[in-house]
Order: sequence, then C-alpha cells, then structure tokens
Amino acid sequence: MAIAPVNKFISVAVPVSVGKQKLYEVPTGTSALLLYLQVANVGIGATFPKVTFTQQRTQRSTGNKREVRVIKNVEIPPSDAAILVDGRLVLEKTPLIVDKIFIEGTQQQVGIITFVDYDEPTGIVTINTKEPHPFKAGDPITLTGIALTCKAGQTGITTNIFPDPPQSYTVESIEGFVGTSKTFTSHIGGSVPLGVTGKDYSHYYNSAVHYYERSKPLAIEVVSSVGSPTGYTKKSSSAGTTATATASLSNINSGALTGNLTINDGGMGYISSPTVTISGGGGNGGTATVTIVNDVITQITLSGGSGYTSAPTITIAAPEGTTYTPNTGILSICSPSHGFTDGDSIRLEKEGFAFTCALDGNTEVKKYPRNSGQNQNVGKPDYAYGKILRASVENINRIIVFIGTSSDQSIHTYNQANSLANNIHKIGTRYNVTRAVYYGGGSTRVPDQQVVETYDLQAGELVITTDIDHNLSNGDTVRIIDNGIIFSCSMDNRETEHSYPRVTDPASDSDLAVTGGAQNNNYNTPKTFVVNVGESYSGGYFAPLEMELIASILENSTG
Repeated sequence: MAIAPVNKFISVAVPVSVGKQKLYEVPTGTSALLLYLQVANVGIGATFPKVTFTQQRTQRSTGNKREVRVIKNVEIPPSDAAILVDGRLVLEKTPLIVDKIFIEGTQQQVGIITFVDYDEPTGIVTINTKEPHPFKAGDPITLTGIALTCKAGQTGITTNIFPDPPQSYTVESIEGFVGTSKTFTSHIGGSVPLGVTGKDYSHYYNSAVHYYERSKPLAIEVVSSVGSPTGYTKKSSSAGTTATATASLSNINSGALTGNLTINDGGMGYISSPTVTISGGGGNGGTATVTIVNDVITQITLSGGSGYTSAPTITIAAPEGTTYTPNTGILSICSPSHGFTDGDSIRLEKEGFAFTCALDGNTEVKKYPRNSGQNQNVGKPDYAYGKILRASVENINRIIVFIGTSSDQSIHTYNQANSLANNIHKIGTRYNVTRAVYYGGGSTRVPDQQVVETYDLQAGELVITTDIDHNLSNGDTVRIIDNGIIFSCSMDNRETEHSYPRVTDPASDSDLAVTGGAQNNNYNTPKTFVVNVGESYSGGYFAPLEMELIASILENSTG
C-alpha cells in the first residue's frame, strides 16, 4: 500500500551574519517549496545593509555547482524590510541533484576575531578583536565562523564551528573604553545541559581552520636551489649608459674632418643612431656616422666640414635604454648580457619599472606593473602584473615583451633611479601542488605549535605536497604564485573558497625558505616540504546586529 505524501511547514529565523551562510538544504526523500523570505533591518540608528539571496544546485555525481543569484545586493533601509521571496521557489533533492539556499549580508563595522576564551560553567565568552570594536554593554551583536576544538571523546558535539546555526547575542561588558576597546564579553550559554553533572566540555580556540581545495597549475616556482631544480635567473633593466669618443689631429685633413673616432666607451642601450655634437676645433660643418652593434656604439666616422685646425670636442647623446611604446604595448628592455633565449618564460617584478610621462610634464614617477591602475582602471591590475610573459630576444643586451597598451599615449621615459634591481625574472623549475596543510597560529595565547593532521607545525607553517619529486633541500627558496593555492575555511563554514597568497599577504611576491618543519621534524620528503607563509590572525567575525531573516518552507515527503 502506498504511503501518502506528508506535508510539513517549517520556519527559519536567524540573524544575517557576516559572509555567506546556508539557510536550508533539502532533506533526503523530500521536495520543498520556499514560500516566503524576508530580511528586516533591525540595526541601531540609520544603517543601510545589503543582502544577496542565492539558490545553489549541485550535481551529486560530479560535485559541480551552479549558483543563481535570485537577488543581489538589495539595500534595506532603516527600520524597513525586504521581501525576497513571496510565492513559490521549488527546491529538490534527487539521486542526481541537491538544492541549497544561501543568504549573504554586507554591512558596516565588521571585525575580525583574534582570540576566544569560553567559560563553560557560566556560558560567558570573551572575544578579542584585531581592531577596536564599536560596542558598549547591551548592544546586540552577531558572531560567526569561530573554530573551537573540544576534548576527544566528548559526546553530543556535532560541529567545531560556532555558532551553528547563526544566532544573535548581547554584549555583557567591554574592557576599557568605547572606541578603543579590543575586548568584549557575551553570554552564549553553557555547553552542559541543565541537570547534567560530571561533564567537562572544554573548548579551545583555533585561528581559522583552512581546508585545501585545489591549486592553480604550476603554483610553486623555485627561486634558488643548491641542487638539481633550476631557480630564477634575475636580471636588471637599465636606462643605458652614454658613450664617449675622442677626436685627434689625425681626424683632420686640409681643414675637413675624416676617419674614425677613438671610442673610449661604447655605452649601452642604443636603439638608433644618437645625435653626435661636434664643437670647437676652429671649423664647422663636420658630420658623424654612427655604427651600433647589440645596443653598443662600435664606430663613429667623421666627414666633411671646413676650417678645422685642432681636434674638436665630441659629445654623444644619451641612449634610449629601456623604452615603452604605449600604442603597441611593447616594453623594450635594455639588460646587459641578459642570457635569455627566444621564448623564455619571464616575470616582471611588481612595481619594478619606474617611468615618467609627458602627460604631466614628467613630474610624477609611476611604477609598473601595478596591482591597481588609475582613473577608469582603478582596482584593475596591469596586464603584466604577476603574469608569466614570453621574451623575444632582440640581441644579447635587449629583450622585447608585450605588457599591454596604455590609454596614455604620451611619451614614457624610463626612470632608472626609482626602478628595482633584478626586476626581470626568468622562470626556472615549477611544480604542481596536490595538497597543502596550514597552521595559522595567530595569537600569543595560543600555543605556537600544534599537531595539524599528522604534522607538528609551528604558527605560519605550510606543508606543500608536489605531484613529482621536488629535490629541494633545506635553505632553498621558492615562491607561491599569487592566488595559487585555494582553500575553504571555518570562518564561513566552508561555504566559499579563497585563494592565497593574496597581494596583501606576507607570502605574496616573497622568497620562502624551505625547511623540514616544526622543531626540525623531517617533513621534507621527496614530495613534501615546509615553508612559513606567516601567521593568520583571523578566527571568526563579529558585527553589530543589523539584519534578521525569517523564511517559511513547505516540505513534502516523497518517500
């Protein structure tokens, strides 16, 4: 006999905390209708938070996810509410797919938590913040993404991420004064059920727990090595050097100039024949023909003129050196004896090349490639920023690379004094990452050493596993390409992915020394090595309570 479907109404009522939070996932054997969803602005004073509501459908066979933003960044005025759904949104869970819905809030005064001390008997939690918080006693708040470790064997513990689900709380007290305090307390309730004795549910704070997801191809680059891996070949760009030459009486015949000058210094960085000024000597009208080989002046031949009775003074104009042509996007780099070959992979040091331009009369020195441009390009990195480029060899002292065109078509002049040395990197050996384990540490009150999985790590250490034997030794140096390793983390219950190192992280654009791991434990194996990428001071978020959500869902059992 068939069993009639069973309908059940459920409601979801939660604060909209910081970041992306899961509201609902369709249970097994159920279809569901989201009938109503509202977010209210309950903030103190005039606040204008925004919310984004998303439906996520996951293919259960592949894990591929497709997200549909039902509404994006809708602003909720003070003491008002936004109805996001007022109808029927069908949600399913079948052998092929599973649906989830998410809410993501954006608001002011969001802060980062650096330490949490939870007192079980009283239910009081003490929060330390990275920057001063805005709270006073009695203020409503939200907390999210706090990672806590409990003692082994404790029953009833279903998650290490607090709070789950999100809740709102009230500030009990602050340490110090409003506006400067970095500590507040709140009552979040005890972990021992009422009437139960003999339990000891101790909680230990962790900085944000990172979970390896994947990596970009060839995310690890060898910078220097004493063994078989090939490190960077580093070269410097140059404005060039000015050539010098000397005339003698042998260069005069019947008052006219003739023959080759004595080249004292052929200079460097000449692309085209420079202006040669001939002065003095009692005559005029003499000319000079310049021969250039590999950016160096190798010969200057005099001819013509009249009235010369003594050797004239020879002045040679400065070379072009490193140049940039904005309408073609070509960077022509003068780099003496660079040793590169056609097709070599190179990277330009970030903000390693300084130029002035005629647009402002060459008054402001600007450095390229930048993480963020100017005017309409604010927030957009330059084409060559962090990118692997292909070198084209002009000669033994000059290479050509495409770095993108510029909207500023004025003449750009290379500025040697403000450019970095070794600003051209020829890329050597690179490796794919198959796994990474990170321990952030992040607080002096947290032990600077902790067992993470099977690794005994110190704060800031990252264990990297490569797809092939790396042959690296302790003391060798590597770089992780920006945004090369992707993690999810406990701060949003692994709902979003984040790539590291970010341009603001200590490991960005940094040479990292290979080690064997904490306390000299030998984690440097054929396919693993350890680097220190810096401590993490993030262990959750706090914010004033500004939004509350209520949703009504009809579930229909299909079993």
